[in-house]
Amino acid sequence: MDPFIDTASWPVVRLHMPDHVPDASSEILLNDLKALYAKQDRFVLIMTGAELPQNSPRFMADYLAWSRETVALQSRFCAGAVRVEPGPERRRTYEKQASALNQSGKSPYPYSVAASLEAALLTAAEWLKINA
Repeated sequence: MDPFIDTASWPVVRLHMPDHVPDASSEILLNDLKALYAKQDRFVLIMTGAELPQNSPRFMADYLAWSRETVALQSRFCAGAVRVEPGPERRRTYEKQASALNQSGKSPYPYSVAASLEAALLTAAEWLKINA
């Protein structure tokens, strides 16, 4: 099983969203996110796994509250997020969502979609250079 957050390749951070987060694990995952931003250093998220976990009411409530409360922090330290989606149909769906989100100005950081980890890493490197 992939860890929720993997910082081994810092400043490239892998975030693997599980399909489900049991209530007992919600606080653990949120603490992982808090620890990531507590580093107070720029990074890029490479996202895999579920878009959002299903049947995880506590995690979703906690995650959405944390997201709303930390917009400035996210904007300051996250240079962007790239979702890896190898499937062309799902990738197109995510690309439309990313475009709408980026154009809305409501996201604290740019969001992109890549077909492979290699492509995501290229985008991450570009964003880290731009935001250096």
